[in-house]
Amino acid sequence: MDPLKLHFIPYLSPGRLIPLCDVATLFALRGHHVTVITTSSNAQILRKSNPSLHLHIVSFPAREAGLSDGVELMTAVDDLTSAANFYRASMLLRGPIAHFLDG
Repeated sequence: MDPLKLHFIPYLSPGRLIPLCDVATLFALRGHHVTVITTSSNAQILRKSNPSLHLHIVSFPAREAGLSDGVELMTAVDDLTSAANFYRASMLLRGPIAHFLDG
């Protein structure tokens, strides 16, 4: 069987990043081509968890969604307005992710 080419896109929350990283690692250990698509600060977390994973980094549009620069995890927001802005920023990632997948 030919190796699969898999892309994992974790939700931007610590409780989602590490388990998804573990699943991606299992596929990679079985010879599949695995890429985790994430943001720069989340990439730092994933590299600590598993330095051998292949990561593709997209810029998180925090400022465009009304958040402070550097906000890339859901745990960084503490009110409903910020949570709504975080969700909006997450949806803005669709374009850069689709561009990567199309390429």
